[in-house]
Amino acid sequence: FSTYFAFVYYAVVTMATVGYGDFAPLSTLSRCYAMAAILLTIAWVPRQFGNLALALAEDQQRFGRLPATNDPPHVMLCGPFTREQLRFFLSTFVEVGGLAEMRTKVVVLTPRAASYYNG
Repeated sequence: FSTYFAFVYYAVVTMATVGYGDFAPLSTLSRCYAMAAILLTIAWVPRQFGNLALALAEDQQRFGRLPATNDPPHVMLCGPFTREQLRFFLSTFVEVGGLAEMRTKVVVLTPRAASYYNG
């Protein structure tokens, strides 16, 4: 190598397995920029994978887990049903199915806002 800087540049590019490719920086300034980009990427990418792993774990903590066999029973309602339909279902379910006695959880998934059903 002609200079110590050239040695450092080629060492960084080689250890980062970036390769030299068809386009390579020729000036000292552009090689400094390339090395900075390589080193920042080496520091940044693993951090992003760590953030992704934390986000995936957070969803599991926030939204729960799969039900176990000893979990109380639950009912899931899905769709854009009206207030009257929801009230009818819940009143029928409580009377006939014994919702309070079984400690059954009701999960409602609907595109409508919760305030729509409060009225």
